[in-house]
Amino acid sequence: MESRLKVIIADDNKDFSVPCSNLLKTYGFETCVLEKDGAALLEKIEEIKPDVVLCDIFMPYFDAISVMKQVKANGVAKPLFMEM
Repeated sequence: MESRLKVIIADDNKDFSVPCSNLLKTYGFETCVLEKDGAALLEKIEEIKPDVVLCDIFMPYFDAISVMKQVKANGVAKPLFMEM
């Protein structure tokens, strides 16, 4: 069985996140779109263990740096982070 790369996109701009998600799906990626919220992003990372996270640097509750630090502290498999 072929493994699909998992990508989380955390952005409030649906004009960006939805088309980006749809494009990635056409290339075989598994995607999840979230609102720009550091706490929700951290929870989703722990839940689905993505390979890549696309997010804004500045988010409510936790910024991207705080999310990365918390992922590392929680011992979750660290995804590749790409800040927008």
